[in-house]
Amino acid sequence: MWPAQNTTYPQGTGYLEGGINLSGVFTAAARFADNTVATISTISCQDRTIPFHYLLYGGSGSVQGWAASDGQVINGDLTWIKHAQPARSKTRSYRNGFPAHRIGLEGGRRRAYTGNEIVMGLPDQASNAQFTLSLLGLDGDFTNTFRITRTNTAQMEAGSPLSLLINRSQSKFSGTVNYVGRKGACYGVFVDQLGMGLGHIQLPESTASSSPILSRKIVLGAKGEPSP
Repeated sequence: MWPAQNTTYPQGTGYLEGGINLSGVFTAAARFADNTVATISTISCQDRTIPFHYLLYGGSGSVQGWAASDGQVINGDLTWIKHAQPARSKTRSYRNGFPAHRIGLEGGRRRAYTGNEIVMGLPDQASNAQFTLSLLGLDGDFTNTFRITRTNTAQMEAGSPLSLLINRSQSKFSGTVNYVGRKGACYGVFVDQLGMGLGHIQLPESTASSSPILSRKIVLGAKGEPSP
């Protein structure tokens, strides 16, 4: 089970994908846990630290902090905040904003898969993987097994609330969750250092068309592995 959850903050996992060029410039495409996307470009310092300070939401929010990388792994702590949106705003995702809070950054160099390797090094057998959806006030955590084939195609069990598309070359996944009439997209990445895939789901709070959209967590892993 995950720690006690608070709908005040996005509960999913966001991600960055990018790198440092020979001139020491760090460039990355970011997808935050509330599904906000941004392109980040900054310097890397001589001590291999990377400063972050970016405005989001048209200037009504930001993310800032520091990360460090040795060229193989990256770790850091960032502070993320979103202020309440104007009354005219029609956004359904955290319209009232959320307080400043720390988010951790953890990852590393993307694995170069070859041949018929399956993501996360899974064996080629039936029901070799599982997913866990954090559904907050709906039904807690929902876990189910499925199969990832040698072509890295996700084969779900009948009646599964999740459909999934795996991009092995980019170590990413995306899909759709349809649970008790509430439907939303999910996005995530496979983190080799953790041996699992982590991401976020955008599910409405209720079935009403104007219902606020909250961020939930999705975890992909080997069958029988505990979720973080």
